[in-house]
Amino acid sequence: MSEVLVYILDYVLQFYEKIKLFNAIDDFIAIITLSYK
Repeated sequence: MSEVLVYILDYVLQFYEKIKLFNAIDDFIAIITLSYK
């Protein structure tokens, strides 16, 4: 039971890190497009 919980928690953390990465890339693109205008 606890092994499954750890697996789910690990998956959620990886998913959260991906979301943070995508948000960071999105912000970076927004800054670049604003600076070129």
